[in-house]
Amino acid sequence: MSRSIADKRGVFGRSVVASSVLLAVTASVLVPASSQAQPRGAVGAGSASAPAKPATDEKKKEAGERFKRGVKLQEEGSLDAAVIEFERAYELSPSTYQVLYNIAVVYRDKGDRASALRSFERFLAEGKEGVDAKRRKDVEGEIAKLRDVVATVTIKTPVAGADVSIDDLPVGKTPLAQPVLVNVGRRKIEVTKEGYRSDVQFVTLAGRDNRAIEVNLREIKPDAAPVVTAAPLPTASTVATTAPPPPATTRVTTEGSGYRGLGIGLGIVGLVGIGVGAGLGLSAKSKWDDVKDLCTKPAGGENRICTSTGNQDKASSAQTRANFATLGFGLGGAALLAGVILIATSGSSGDDKAAVAPGKIRVSPA
Repeated sequence: MSRSIADKRGVFGRSVVASSVLLAVTASVLVPASSQAQPRGAVGAGSASAPAKPATDEKKKEAGERFKRGVKLQEEGSLDAAVIEFERAYELSPSTYQVLYNIAVVYRDKGDRASALRSFERFLAEGKEGVDAKRRKDVEGEIAKLRDVVATVTIKTPVAGADVSIDDLPVGKTPLAQPVLVNVGRRKIEVTKEGYRSDVQFVTLAGRDNRAIEVNLREIKPDAAPVVTAAPLPTASTVATTAPPPPATTRVTTEGSGYRGLGIGLGIVGLVGIGVGAGLGLSAKSKWDDVKDLCTKPAGGENRICTSTGNQDKASSAQTRANFATLGFGLGGAALLAGVILIATSGSSGDDKAAVAPGKIRVSPA
């Protein structure tokens, strides 16, 4: 039965077993002191050290709850959430070094071998003699295997106080105290500082690589401010004022060329209209002269009556031409008159306008 459960958990099997082993030990350390029985004569609420104790007990209680929650999430395979709970428990109770083992195991199972290696090393460093021999041997074996699949990067830059991040995660400020442990593969290294252009580099690292990265941050120089020089003050006590020159006369000619051209055009149109009217009038008179004697004028009437069809057509043609002649005379005369008026009103002479140039004041040095 135990074997089937372990097989079902797969890669998380080792994590669950490790967490279960440490759960009893860690949970006992994280239990608040206030929840344990106190012997008679223990320091009570009225002692001087009492005010600081509730805060410590409250943090230990929260740390214990978060640790248990992390173990449960780890068993369920929610490794990202589990490692957050474990790290929060360690922040609340830094003296509980046992949580570092759980953190290391989860990072290892997540594939973040660099973080796992750092956590295992911190576990041994902070646990010291408190780590039993078997646990120490197991952790040292894990450390040896992880060293083969991680790399180190040394950031070198002459600029101090620059922010260093690897894969968009901050790792510290320059100068870094020691090389940075990173996972193998392609890594993004960025160094930034206010007032400098950021430097971004991509490097591909293999296991046990120790790469030195040279970073040259270039300072952003502000644009140089323009230099303003004041004109020297006059040292002379004599100020000579030149009289202004006589007003300059500028001939401003306003040509009515546009109106004149339009007047000429209308005049030509008017003459043509009058000519056409005259031609049609002569033609109409000729036609009427041919037919008027063939048509009879009734007694007491003014209009002649043409009984013949041919004579009626000739009389009608004469009348039509007379009408067009009248129209041509009227339009032609109107156009001619308008043209004459425009030509007469568009004068060719200009007006003389005076433009006065400003005077000048000259200061003469002594």
